[in-house]
Amino acid sequence: MGTRKFLVCTLVAVVVVALLPAVAAAQSQFSGRVTDNTAGVLPGVTVEVSNPDLIGGVRTAVTDGQGQYTFIDLRPGTYTLTFVLPGFSTQVRADVLLPGDVNISIDVQMSVGAVEESITVSGESPVVDIQQAENTAVLTQEILEFIPTGRSIYNFAALVPGIKPELGFGLNAQDIAGSRNTQQVYMSGRGASPLESGLYVDGLDVNTMANDGATKQYMNPMEAAETTFTTSGMGAESGTSGIRINIIPRDGGNNLSGQAFLGGTNRSMTFENFNNRMGSMGIRGPADDTEYGSGTELGLQSGTPKIHKIYDANFALGGPILRDKLWFYTSYRDWSSDNITLNGLNRDGTPAINDTRMNSMLVRLTYQANARNKFASSFDRIFKRQPHQFGVNEDRQTASKTTEPNINYYTGTAKWTSTLSSRSLLELGWSGVGQAWRSVNQAGIDQPTPSNFFQCLSTPCAPSGAAEIAAQGVGGDPWFSILSRDDERLESLRYQSAGSRLIDLPYRQSFQGSYSYVTGSHNLKVGFVNRWGRQTRAELVNGDITRVNYFDDPNPWGQSLDFVTAAHPNANCDVNGLNCGLLGLPQNVVVRSTPSSNQKRVDYDYGIYIQDSWT
Repeated sequence: MGTRKFLVCTLVAVVVVALLPAVAAAQSQFSGRVTDNTAGVLPGVTVEVSNPDLIGGVRTAVTDGQGQYTFIDLRPGTYTLTFVLPGFSTQVRADVLLPGDVNISIDVQMSVGAVEESITVSGESPVVDIQQAENTAVLTQEILEFIPTGRSIYNFAALVPGIKPELGFGLNAQDIAGSRNTQQVYMSGRGASPLESGLYVDGLDVNTMANDGATKQYMNPMEAAETTFTTSGMGAESGTSGIRINIIPRDGGNNLSGQAFLGGTNRSMTFENFNNRMGSMGIRGPADDTEYGSGTELGLQSGTPKIHKIYDANFALGGPILRDKLWFYTSYRDWSSDNITLNGLNRDGTPAINDTRMNSMLVRLTYQANARNKFASSFDRIFKRQPHQFGVNEDRQTASKTTEPNINYYTGTAKWTSTLSSRSLLELGWSGVGQAWRSVNQAGIDQPTPSNFFQCLSTPCAPSGAAEIAAQGVGGDPWFSILSRDDERLESLRYQSAGSRLIDLPYRQSFQGSYSYVTGSHNLKVGFVNRWGRQTRAELVNGDITRVNYFDDPNPWGQSLDFVTAAHPNANCDVNGLNCGLLGLPQNVVVRSTPSSNQKRVDYDYGIYIQDSWT
């Protein structure tokens, strides 16, 4: 479909949204019916809903000819509902808890009474949403504060039945005590692929382009007033069949307030879980326990994976810029997760640590232009530094990767909400999400491509290019000699280089709108969503060789690694008196054609939907 058709479709969608009868469904809502003590409906009852988190503090509606009322686009919180009709006793429902993404029905019966008579009922809040078919779990701020968890969106998802980390997508280990809260773990629910899961902020799509959306963005936990997880029955605007995660953000308030969270742990507070079965699998035992044999004889540290150090410092401040008009909310987070890798040791015998540090700087503004129109915008900038990234049997000094200092992530949203009446709502929003990931070798390992490098751009290259190719390797240029090596003889030790330098730049934007109308029995919604983005990846490898592999047999030239002594965990000290660091016999190489790059583009991913739900 060409650009012209795309613009026509967009225009048609906007016109349809504008012309349909009033519709509404937003984050949360109250609805119900008011009757007298003979079960007769009462039209004309003035209903007020109040909460400090509402700009202006109060919203008002009037029951229709069927005695029904509706309040839409409400933030999660504790509300007071007041029902007033001349000649009848005033009814008050106090301390009514409204979770996120639900429709709570409260029916009220009014009796004839004096003007000054008032009946107040406190704490009787319905807990079941009988208006929607969605299966939604709501995690309030109180739940997230009291349950000891790693404070990431992945940890929160693990609390919901039916959601789990997904195997086969790389970063899939369960987070324990925040040990992986600096990594992006893939999630799935109800048997659907992680590609089908969706992440939203205030109903706006913030899925990334990375791994076709399976990789979710990092989020600041203090951004959320509540987080909802919908595992089935989600609306048509989701466009996916997996889980739907919606972060309902805080909006500040008329009173200046703040909060702080400090948490952490270290290696001395964790338990050593080594056992004989792990020892039989080649994992080193604790250095202070002679029961486990050779590991202690050599004075080595335990090889069990464990937490080295975790800390999390999170602060937030919100309040008014102009009372009842313009609010702000801001948050800063500094957190780290340092873990000891399985059987990981430095060359001096100390534990080898994967270390990561991250920072989040979040700002959100909410502006109530008038009684019906509200604008909200947020921006979260996240910085990530990973000095050492490596796996099992990798030399931390030379085979670990590091990230460039300017690695960053961002999530931005902007939304206009117009409450046209107590039953109708118009929403338009934009969202953008991006990542800039640059993974390189440790300092001094990456080498520039030789200026006289001969490339084979079309075959055959030989025999005309054979001499040039051979000549380039004779001089021992570092670009050819500093290669990633994997030695089977030295317990599959990888050293000298991590392999490739990688740049990954996924960016995605979304524009969406909806127009909703809620009656007593129907909830009609029509809208459109358009997403576009790109992901650029580039790779460069020293010598165009990703890895040199060695057999278990010793090499005949006596080549060995000086740092692999008898105390090294990968040493091979056999009975023949051979050097413990003797290299294996060269087997094969993995050759790449670099520099290589590719770009994945989505010019538009457009959808229009109409849905109606009724009870």
